[in-house]
Amino acid sequence: MPTADPLRPTPPLRPTPKGGVLRSTYRRGSENEPGRFEIRIELTADRFEPGDLLGMCTGTAIRPTAASQVKTVDALSTRLMLRPDPPDLIHGSHHWTIPDLRPLWQAVHANDGPVSAWIERADGTTIELDVVPAELDPPEPEPASPVAPGSVGHATDNLLPRPAKITSDGPPRTGIAVHVVSDPADRWPPVAALAKRLGIDLAAGETTLELNVAIDPDLGAGAYDLSIDGSTARLRGASPAAVTHGMITLAQLVAAGVPARVHIADTPQHGHRGLSVDLARRWFEPEVVERLIDLVAWRKLSHLQLHLTDDEAWRVPVDAYPALAEVGGVRGHGLAIGPLCGSGAAPYGRAYTPAEIGRWVTRAEGLGLELVPEIDIPGHCYAALVAVPELRDPDDSGQVLSVQGFPDNVLIPGPVTTQFLHEAFGSLADLFPNSSVLHLGGDEVPLGAWTQSPRAAQYGRRHDIEPGPAIAGKLIADAAEAIVAAGRGWVGWQEVAQFDHAVQPEYVVAWTSQSAIGPMLDRGHNVVASPADAYYLDMAVDNAWATPGHSWAGSTTMTTTCDLDLTGYRSTAGRLLGGQAAIWGEHIGSLELFDELLFPRLDAVAEATWTGDASGRADDVSRRSSAHPTVLRQASLSTGQRSEDE
Repeated sequence: MPTADPLRPTPPLRPTPKGGVLRSTYRRGSENEPGRFEIRIELTADRFEPGDLLGMCTGTAIRPTAASQVKTVDALSTRLMLRPDPPDLIHGSHHWTIPDLRPLWQAVHANDGPVSAWIERADGTTIELDVVPAELDPPEPEPASPVAPGSVGHATDNLLPRPAKITSDGPPRTGIAVHVVSDPADRWPPVAALAKRLGIDLAAGETTLELNVAIDPDLGAGAYDLSIDGSTARLRGASPAAVTHGMITLAQLVAAGVPARVHIADTPQHGHRGLSVDLARRWFEPEVVERLIDLVAWRKLSHLQLHLTDDEAWRVPVDAYPALAEVGGVRGHGLAIGPLCGSGAAPYGRAYTPAEIGRWVTRAEGLGLELVPEIDIPGHCYAALVAVPELRDPDDSGQVLSVQGFPDNVLIPGPVTTQFLHEAFGSLADLFPNSSVLHLGGDEVPLGAWTQSPRAAQYGRRHDIEPGPAIAGKLIADAAEAIVAAGRGWVGWQEVAQFDHAVQPEYVVAWTSQSAIGPMLDRGHNVVASPADAYYLDMAVDNAWATPGHSWAGSTTMTTTCDLDLTGYRSTAGRLLGGQAAIWGEHIGSLELFDELLFPRLDAVAEATWTGDASGRADDVSRRSSAHPTVLRQASLSTGQRSEDE
């Protein structure tokens, strides 16, 4: 079942024809007024019939006004279903114009408007619509052309991240083949395979460089020392992981040109150098995740967090609950989970298989990269609750909306949920046997959750817990207990720090802003800094209408990312473990856009967390980034078919 788009899953059994186009225009409002969208639909071969509905997913939630001449049939998060009012308004026409649609907050970028759309007919069939990016009225002036990265300098000037100390002599030599004389930890084969996948054959040159490798714990945590003299290279590393990093530096040198004499003494300033990627809201083919593991390892990052569940989808199999994958993994018109987050009427997504996850684990292990899998509870559980209804209270009358617009998306406390948490996190531990920690989320529980739930009230009386935030704390504690029972440490987003826990998290991720880092450290937690206003790479790089990305944390330029100063927290007894970039999927509609948002800002995070400070080096990091592989360069794209062993 092939698919042309590597971010899309297997296509529907009955392909939905694109029978029309949707265009839209946004007119900005005043400072305290969110503006208005006008939507125009044109059917190419059909005419509108009685009972036709418009379905669409938008980047920001949009709702009709009294002047829109429509009625809302369904609204969930950013999905909206509209019926013409009066019903015969467009009967027999090729065109439908819907004026005066109001976003819940001001649109900043074109991707805040419609991103997918379809017409649902009275018989349940659909007509898929091409969606043109929203126009701005009046239009903005044309932006200035971006400045191209500077020219590539000396080979040793192109290493990424830059080593702590480096000296070299002699012009760069190309055509070098590395022959390994000694490799006590057997780290070279995975690195050589990584380089080859990225287009660098370390065995193909005409001139041989003989590499001798040794483990030397006296170097200090994470350190390596690489010396090259003519045809001989010597690499010492404090650990197998340090050896891997030294080998990656050597591979980068071979790609750029190896001087006759080089000495590099290097050590990372932070032990945690990470990226978190959202695999729930958008579908990424498993091969794209393998490719991402390669690119993260090439930059000497240490952790890749995999956000596998959210309101929009559940991507990880749990044997005891097959519906999580079968129902929660796919969404589309007529399915239990309808179109969301830019997907259309066609079935979209699935859960990853154990074999696919196993390949990620094997690749990451060989490259010294730790995968941190995440199941997000007790909020962000809409997909799980649709798939496993016994995890919710059907009598909850609160209809409390999450910040993303999902009603009552929280687990209900009790024995059924406790069993679920043990099964889910136990399965996660089995699927990721080399991960020392499992991430339980814990973020963005909607205010007022459980306060109108009879089951939560009953549970609260039994356990002397007031329904509300204390329920969140109890569910997080239950999940932590399940993770510890599976033999792992647990971690979570910064919200978990508001509760006392019998077993403390290994670390918390401070994410809301840079100002959140200090308070988390002051509470005595180990902290990974991932502030949205500097390290969230799904944020747009500026506020131009055509620039893709989010805007809720402001724009995040390359300079913003480079200039986050992590050195100011060195007085916190080593509790600041490092930093982590994040990229969320709401606006990621293609690999091209994924690449555009991720790079070069991910390289700024790699530089800052390895060297300790990248301030003032935005142009330099951008130049070096342009010389290194990204997602699209030499990427092989999947057909979307599962392997025979699955």
